[in-house]
Amino acid sequence: MAVSFGLPTSIASRLSMFVRVLYLLAGFFLLSGSPQAQFGTAVPETVVTWTASARPPSSAPRMTNTFRTGERVYVTLTADIVDGWRVYAIASPAGRPLIIELDPLPTGVTRYGSPGETDTKVAHDRGLDADYSYHDGTARVWQGLQVDEQADEGEHVVTGRVLYAACNDEMCLPVKTVPFRARFVVSN
Repeated sequence: MAVSFGLPTSIASRLSMFVRVLYLLAGFFLLSGSPQAQFGTAVPETVVTWTASARPPSSAPRMTNTFRTGERVYVTLTADIVDGWRVYAIASPAGRPLIIELDPLPTGVTRYGSPGETDTKVAHDRGLDADYSYHDGTARVWQGLQVDEQADEGEHVVTGRVLYAACNDEMCLPVKTVPFRARFVVSN
């Protein structure tokens, strides 16, 4: 029997129903635990950690960040990807391919060639019914630059962003944009 406190029966009935719904919701939230328990494993705060560097071609006799006129510099981005996660590759025919965006380059430094990447793996996405290429573990992507005669001697900084999508077997995170800076020296 509902207590009416002198209220008309229809209002007392609605108030009683409202209180029951509140109790139900409170019980649901208390018993449900954390959102992680509801939706599977927790998503790490950082799924991919990026580092940037300026390097010579892999065929160079030594690693350096000092370059002369006429030499090539490779802005190299290294991705450390959490176990169980993957990042779509630059050349992935499906999914959200990785993109390297460069800000305006220093005077005397020009883009050389297309972006490159370390070897990729291939899998099939049943939802898209298409194959996609991806990186997991550690991966490198790069963009070549050419140092011309107009380049001033001294330190140069190349800035930009890498845009990527990270997925595991249960979900894909929204596309993320991460800024980067790579420094190198021009010495003639």
